[in-house]
Amino acid sequence: MARESDGKKNGACVQVGRFKGNLRFLRELRHLSAKEAAAKLGVAHSAWSQWETGNRFPSDEMLDLIAVTLDLPTCCLFSSNLDQCLRCRVNPGDFRPGTIHRS
Repeated sequence: MARESDGKKNGACVQVGRFKGNLRFLRELRHLSAKEAAAKLGVAHSAWSQWETGNRFPSDEMLDLIAVTLDLPTCCLFSSNLDQCLRCRVNPGDFRPGTIHRS
């Protein structure tokens, strides 16, 4: 896997980087501690912490559950423009797990 510092951004590295940063930001936006978010999702606090630090990455099924837990479309977990992604959600609950919004 390419390191970000070598100028060759591997797509997977970029996605994981966005995910871990977005996960923390979106959790905090919902006024949840990592421990509260993990409990709401039904996973160990250590699992959530590892996702936020980028030490581990959740399964596709877990990604959908994380999005539901945070009441967001799945695309927000990977968005490079969270402001735009958050605006695509006009009606809370108006999405299904795995929803990808395109501008």
